[in-house]
Amino acid sequence: MTWHVIMTKLLKESYAVEKLIEQGFTVYCPLRPHEKLVRHKRVIKHLPLFPRYLFIKQDEIFTHQQHIILSTSGSVS
Repeated sequence: MTWHVIMTKLLKESYAVEKLIEQGFTVYCPLRPHEKLVRHKRVIKHLPLFPRYLFIKQDEIFTHQQHIILSTSGSVS
């Protein structure tokens, strides 16, 4: 199993994941919990473990449509 790394625009990881999945790619973006105080309340957000990076599985779709990845919204060409 081979995975490739794709760089995204700043804070656009989830948007890029959504668009790549819509196009049929298998995408992995590991998240980590991040606790923050907002108006004296604890809020837990899930942030990317590797900011600005996604992993795409190399499969048949990847092999035939690799050129589409860099033109996807949220990714950096």
